[in-house]
Amino acid sequence: MSEIFDVVLKGGRVIDPAQGIDGVRDVAIKGGRIAAVAENMLPTAAKETLDCRGKLVLPGLIDTHAHIFQYVTGRFGLNPDMCGVHSGVATLVDQGGASCITMPAFRHYIAEPAQSRVLAFISAYIVGGLEGHYYPELYRPECLDVDATVRSAKENADLVKGIKAHAEIGGYSRWGVKVMEMAAEIGRQTELPVYIHFGQLWPPKEGGLPVDADNIFTSCLDLLKPGDVLAHPFSLHPGGFVSLDGTVHPLVREALARGAKIDVGHGSHFSFRVAKNVLAAGIMPDTLGADMHGYNTRVP
Repeated sequence: MSEIFDVVLKGGRVIDPAQGIDGVRDVAIKGGRIAAVAENMLPTAAKETLDCRGKLVLPGLIDTHAHIFQYVTGRFGLNPDMCGVHSGVATLVDQGGASCITMPAFRHYIAEPAQSRVLAFISAYIVGGLEGHYYPELYRPECLDVDATVRSAKENADLVKGIKAHAEIGGYSRWGVKVMEMAAEIGRQTELPVYIHFGQLWPPKEGGLPVDADNIFTSCLDLLKPGDVLAHPFSLHPGGFVSLDGTVHPLVREALARGAKIDVGHGSHFSFRVAKNVLAAGIMPDTLGADMHGYNTRVP
């Protein structure tokens, strides 16, 4: 090749499912973009050559479940570039850190200065993801503002690609599915996907509504629209994909038939036993969100 590239990544195992590539290749970069992928490029074809033998060379990964509203969300939010470009991740989707109140701060202090590409699923709650929803009373129906959240999502359409909500035992025992109904309305008005967290984040409220964990999925099913995302399919906690008897909830397939998507949301919600059951049932997640946050990640 006579063309001079800026950099050639030489001899790595290149994996690019979109191009059907899985093998040893050289990758040439010019002007900040991939210019060529080929075998045995000459060292003289580039200004700089990096030896990638024994390493994986991948397209920039996308983390569909990040918590990167650093400082504003307390112990929960991590540094975006630590989770992003310094971890091989080119694009991060913050799940519910920013709200209609704090979206300007998220844009100015997180998205704009980050070297990683940062997007957001705006929180359905006006307080956003403070301390990872450690204080449940902040997430009652009175703490949602449908109109303000719809307006913020539309005004920040370059950043906001969805809505984050929760469907779990703690909230369910306090106020049923009212919060989910309001989040679904935000999703309808914005025409954006709603990302639904399934998991037992808070204990059921003593003296609250009676809870049958297996009914939570049933209660939420009719609120789903095509493209909405169900998170944590491999969660150990009740109230999600796996029923109390260990079998996959019968309505999971119904949700998928209606066009719902599934994100792993690994984080603090992963069980190998549950994963084995769900995968054996032929249910495969669509995306692999990491769900790293300050409670489950050791920050260097």
